Amino acid sequence: MTRLITDGAESGDLLRLAATGYGTSITNSIKRTGSYAYGCGSYQFSDVLKYVLPANVNEVYIRFASRASTIGPGSSLLRWLNSSGTQIGTLKVSASAPTILSVYDNVTERVSTAALNWNANEWHVIELHVKLGGAGVGKFEVKFDGTLVATFTGITNTNGSAINTFWFGSPTFAIYPSVYLDDIAINDIAGGTDNSWCGDGGVLAALVPVTGAAEYTDLIASTGDAWECVNEIPANADYVYESTVNKKSTYLLSDLAGLPSGASIARVWVELDALETAADGDKIATFLRSGTTDEQGADQVLTLAYVRYLSAEYLTDPDDDYGGPWTEEAVNALQAGCVVR
Repeated sequence: MTRLITDGAESGDLLRLAATGYGTSITNSIKRTGSYAYGCGSYQFSDVLKYVLPANVNEVYIRFASRASTIGPGSSLLRWLNSSGTQIGTLKVSASAPTILSVYDNVTERVSTAALNWNANEWHVIELHVKLGGAGVGKFEVKFDGTLVATFTGITNTNGSAINTFWFGSPTFAIYPSVYLDDIAINDIAGGTDNSWCGDGGVLAALVPVTGAAEYTDLIASTGDAWECVNEIPANADYVYESTVNKKSTYLLSDLAGLPSGASIARVWVELDALETAADGDKIATFLRSGTTDEQGADQVLTLAYVRYLSAEYLTDPDDDYGGPWTEEAVNALQAGCVVR
């Protein structure tokens, strides 16, 4: 396991989140990359977005972009909890004008000496490295817009349980701030890729089904054409369906609007919303087609409520003929869908 979470709110809803708090919403008027970001304008909050990791970790790297109408001390930018729900660490804004960050392990607050140029209504990228451990082996590191601004080593984490959950919050404790979060990524240290700093980056776009002849067309439209039942962001009331195992559909997808200057495509994945209509333990799998190569995802158990299902992240093009780093041309030729399992 390496990249644990990549999220830029591009599905236009809150289904990627384990929980929300204090008026969390989706906004398309203010975003860092792509079409959407998470927003909140409620009263003096510290919890906005909650992510539960797919596995508990003792060492983790995390990146997020944050913007607020007020920058000031008091609230938690980020806090992390163990599987029992006990808070075991916090990243905070400890001063403003200039901004200063601090990291707290529930015993000692370690304040950076770096003065940051963070003004109201500006996007900035924050990266944090947390290494838990006893007997003085723990470590905190913080980057601000790609520059290392704080390193604290030799830490004994008295609440050194593994990290299970992250809550994102606000860089201010002001009344009724407007706060936005975007381009969230979380890595652990396992594997050969995505095992250190996440680096700058963003979720560029959600590519949606468009008209045209795709390779597989088994699933049935609830109304009209099948692709029109699954092309809305956020999803609406129409849908496609099928009850026979191994029936599948893929869809031609919209094109990227174009890469920013100097950018490259680091990963592609499939997302879908699905449910079963009776409690039968049915399953579904994501499906990606690149060129003539099909990639079926792992079986995932359906529930009686709509849930977001994600594929693995494809770091390279899986096509047998043209495999390698993703190109804009290859992404624009993709088909994606699902298979009943």
